[in-house]
Amino acid sequence: MRRILMFFAALAVLSSCNTKGEQDWSGMEHITFDVGGRVTDDNGAPLKNIAVVTAFGDTVRTNSAGVYMVAGSCKPVTNVIVNYSDTDGEENGGRFTKIRKTVDLEYTGGAHGPYAGKYEARGVDVKMLKDQGIKPVDPNESLDK
Repeated sequence: MRRILMFFAALAVLSSCNTKGEQDWSGMEHITFDVGGRVTDDNGAPLKNIAVVTAFGDTVRTNSAGVYMVAGSCKPVTNVIVNYSDTDGEENGGRFTKIRKTVDLEYTGGAHGPYAGKYEARGVDVKMLKDQGIKPVDPNESLDK
């Protein structure tokens, strides 16, 4: 019996997000969301081919103008974590440091109210800095080398 309960608990966790913005098998409602903006370097030049990934695994890449729009569906939330990563090496004129950003979502409507509605965040612009290759200091490493 315990194994059966563990199986259903694991299944509930794995199915916490879907792609339809409706309900999952347990009856849990889901929202749909869009997050969009522009990714630039510290001089304002657009960065193309930057991976934009939500905490729910929804992924897109920026276009040649640095613009992106990522869409997804998940259990009701008011914000989403978005990661911005330079995965193409020197293609954009250098390597850029990864950014993790919490984006607040705004309810924009839906037939079932805020627990199964549409949310969005527009104008989520990000400036990425060039990676300087600086590694964090290891507190266990001696500085007297």
